[in-house]
Amino acid sequence: MRYDLHLHSTASDGSLSPEQLVALCAERQLQMIALTDHDTVSGLAIAREKAQEKGIHFISGAEFSCIWRRQTLHLLALGFDDQSEEILSFMAELVLIRQQRAEKISEKLIKKRN
Repeated sequence: MRYDLHLHSTASDGSLSPEQLVALCAERQLQMIALTDHDTVSGLAIAREKAQEKGIHFISGAEFSCIWRRQTLHLLALGFDDQSEEILSFMAELVLIRQQRAEKISEKLIKKRN
């Protein structure tokens, strides 16, 4: 069986949209895939739909950013209910944290420039 269980789309840091990614997977004759964007499930619904159209088994996924012993770890989660209110709430928190982090980095870069 040909599969890839760690794929990223433009919903996080990938270069292809979820639709384009599934099309490429079909082109490469993958039989099972998981979309595992960083801290978001926003691309899963369309990827699932397109995978079903192409006859590809689809597994919901995400790559969660976590802090452990003051280091950022990325944990891959597969096969969870991506419509769960708890998951959606947690993802919203992660998006907010990522935005705040990006703002801090931008501020530091602006200060260095001046």
